[in-house]
Amino acid sequence: MKKTIVLLLTAAVFPLFAADIYVDYTKGDKNNPGTKNAPLGRFSQAIAKAKPGDTIYILPNPTPIRDMIRVKNVSGAPGKPITVDAMNNIFIGTEPLNDKEWKEISPGVFSCKRKMGYNYASRFYFVNNGKINRMGRFTKSVGGKGWKNPEKLNPGEWTITDTWTGPKASRPRMREFIFTVRLPEGAKTLADSGIEEVLPHRGNGIGINGESSWINFRNVIVKNFINDGYNIHHNIRNVRFDNIAAVDCGDDGISAHETALIYIKNFVSIGNSTAACHIQQAECHHENIYAEKTLGKDISMHDSVNCTFKNVWINGDAFGGSALYNRKNENIKCSFENVNIFNRQPGKKAVFEIKTAGKAEFSFKNTNLANYVSVTPFEGINVVKDEKEKKAMQEKLAEVRKEMFALFGGNLEKALK
Repeated sequence: MKKTIVLLLTAAVFPLFAADIYVDYTKGDKNNPGTKNAPLGRFSQAIAKAKPGDTIYILPNPTPIRDMIRVKNVSGAPGKPITVDAMNNIFIGTEPLNDKEWKEISPGVFSCKRKMGYNYASRFYFVNNGKINRMGRFTKSVGGKGWKNPEKLNPGEWTITDTWTGPKASRPRMREFIFTVRLPEGAKTLADSGIEEVLPHRGNGIGINGESSWINFRNVIVKNFINDGYNIHHNIRNVRFDNIAAVDCGDDGISAHETALIYIKNFVSIGNSTAACHIQQAECHHENIYAEKTLGKDISMHDSVNCTFKNVWINGDAFGGSALYNRKNENIKCSFENVNIFNRQPGKKAVFEIKTAGKAEFSFKNTNLANYVSVTPFEGINVVKDEKEKKAMQEKLAEVRKEMFALFGGNLEKALK
């Protein structure tokens, strides 16, 4: 009798058979059951129905999807994760400028007011015909430019004016900013300008927070989000990412915080302020990473408790290089195995910097760095100086890039156009 009760209770908590739930952003509807022939219309509708063991399929969309994947307080179970297969769709965080909000203040110059936190204003940018236009600004390193005078904007440029005029020490975090854009050459209206803005309420490509666990994400491409490509906050446990890419986001390619525990395999980061940045007590395990065109720091670690990097290849463009900082957590452990970074812009004086406090443990095995101005000496780090070795690194980088891009069925190339 006791065994029967246990079985009944298990069945009550977890379904005996996993379900497949389908989403179609073109043909789906919120009133549909979520089958392949009658899919739901948005990811939020599917995740609300998902139970441990279920798989959500986001059916291929003919155009990039203007939405973010948001998960809060959702969990699968050991052996029964909730799987999200985005099927190599591209999710983007921008919208065309709305002529009801943007007012023409002089010929070809438009302006509007937005209230937001300074952290978002500082990483704000516009997109011109699919190409990111940061106006020289980026996060995670010294070197980003200040906001331009609105009267000196050239065609296609933009700027922000902070409306706060009181004492700097008392200015609120959330405040009003004035955004100004000047149309590109040949454009007459906002509609034909090709300009889009990033949306603060669509902050990250994938955003996970609260108490969430046992979720697998796979085959996802995110582009042009104001904050991170993949943003993980709070007590997130056993969340996995396979075959994912982040392109031209305002801050990090992927970033975990607080006590998150995540696993990343096959990750491509292009044009973000960092490829990976983890802080606080986050535990993050990376395998098979390719990154290029990073702006601030290629890798940035701040006190993360236990992080591993295995098979990492970076075409390093970052102004600040890479930084591993342990300021207060005495239990930090960070290991690098087969990590290769080729700095393509050595004139920027990028460094590979390690700063430790307490009982931090860093280990390096077959870690090769080329063209950094300075590297903190550490056993297992090889500073590549021989030109033949540098050429071999570049050839291998090109090979890895091709292999990683092939995982996305041609859609990653589309995201870069």
